[in-house]
Amino acid sequence: TTARRENRRHKFDDSWVVKDSAPGGLANGTVIPSFNGHVARLLWLGMEDRGVLKCHSREKMCLVYGYVTHVDAPLISSFVERWQPDTNSFHLHFGEMTIMLHDVWYILRIPIEGHLVDDQSSIDSLKGHAAELFGMPVGDLTGGPDGGESHWAGGRVSITSIDYFCRRRQPTRCDETQLTGWLFLLLGCTLFVDKSGNKIRPRDIVEALEPDSIHEFSWGSAALAYLYRQPHRERHVIGPGYPRSMLWNVRCEDKSTARLQSIRRQLDMLQALEVDWMPYRTNPSKDVPRTLMVGCIRYRDIVEPYMPDRSLHQLGRVQVVPMDILAPEFAMRPGTPVNKYNVNHSSAFADWAWRNFPYSTVLHLKNYDVAMGLGKSAPDYLLCYTHHSHPRLLRDSQTDREMMPSAASRQACDEVERLISMWNSMLGRQQESQHDSDGSETQ
Repeated sequence: TTARRENRRHKFDDSWVVKDSAPGGLANGTVIPSFNGHVARLLWLGMEDRGVLKCHSREKMCLVYGYVTHVDAPLISSFVERWQPDTNSFHLHFGEMTIMLHDVWYILRIPIEGHLVDDQSSIDSLKGHAAELFGMPVGDLTGGPDGGESHWAGGRVSITSIDYFCRRRQPTRCDETQLTGWLFLLLGCTLFVDKSGNKIRPRDIVEALEPDSIHEFSWGSAALAYLYRQPHRERHVIGPGYPRSMLWNVRCEDKSTARLQSIRRQLDMLQALEVDWMPYRTNPSKDVPRTLMVGCIRYRDIVEPYMPDRSLHQLGRVQVVPMDILAPEFAMRPGTPVNKYNVNHSSAFADWAWRNFPYSTVLHLKNYDVAMGLGKSAPDYLLCYTHHSHPRLLRDSQTDREMMPSAASRQACDEVERLISMWNSMLGRQQESQHDSDGSETQ
């Protein structure tokens, strides 16, 4: 019923759905059914090259508070082109990579455990909270400080207004109200950035109103759900000012199309052995157990699937054929126009999966072989992956196998690769056994 209602409302166009095979390697739409509406298809066919994306950030505001941002637009653009919303992962020729909950924790050090950020207060309620923050009637929100722009416009709150009132302390404003303003500004300028320029979404003011309990929410999962949705919903990528970004060097990157094309080719030729799969030098699930959750993560009305079994390399395990994707209740993923992009996953399922971890929604690492950080895959994984994914972005970077004219020759090549993979896996197990025995003798 919901699907039929959505179809009528959006005058359903399914041209973006893979019904049979698709150019670039897809035998069917089992894994990435929305590929026909993806920019990677246009690049493969040579139909369109949108070039370097404009990366939106709150760099000027972050500089005010002591944070320094670093955005490499061509590099980010080349990864966004490989992001598949059906799997929430980057597709490269050796498999999938993604951003996981433990990545958010190691980089940003914000809470992963806690309540889901699921409040969806009405606009009228949010306007009331904003008016209380600014110390004015709701009707005055359309005005601006010192006769400037409106405090509230287009369903968003002016960053300039929040900064103005937070910096100009008034006797009638208590410390908690001041803190609410700064927290509201911090959330909107770092974790939940959009392309509005000088405004932020009003919804985060609800949690900011309770400074003593704001740490009880899972801001890490909320930020990741929001990030999962952005590259393909607005066709722009966010560049938040990370609180640990003082460690980055500030420099101006070459934003030329030539550099973007060079990075595309490098990623097409990247080998699994060249990737640092375990950058934190430890099993990430020991520090962040929730990274093994299988289900959905949520930021208010945004619900996105979280499937760690698709990126076992990042957990130090041998990659095997993953489970089926978590399909949405309704999806509209056309390439253009972007304002028709609409995806609905079950919020009830997201809440259930979050509550039931680690009892029924957990990935058990003990069921998978240790990869020793080498990016190993099971013999049947790559064969399955190349038939259900889009391994490369550029047609002229195909391997010899992909350029073979007949299915029989490709099948023969696959068989040789399978035997080589089995041989390497056997050698790897022998090395691990030798390593374990050497460790026992030492002890």
